[in-house]
Amino acid sequence: MSAAQSDLDRLSASATYGALLVEMLQPMGISSSAVLKGTDIEPGTLESVEGRISARQYAQLIENAKQLAADPALGFKFGMQLK
Repeated sequence: MSAAQSDLDRLSASATYGALLVEMLQPMGISSSAVLKGTDIEPGTLESVEGRISARQYAQLIENAKQLAADPALGFKFGMQLK
């Protein structure tokens, strides 16, 4: 396992970021189960203020969102939600 791969498993982010991304996609008709596919994130984790997701899970979540939304401004729109 490379150092970069190890970091993806060691580093984590607040599950709140994942929850915001999932919520942002729902008005587009994209289900939470579709966005969470392949991430190994339990839906309850996103509901917890103290929940954490690994960098690997977060990266997969973002990749899923990019593919499902097919919106080139998705990252910008997500960033605007975080302010």
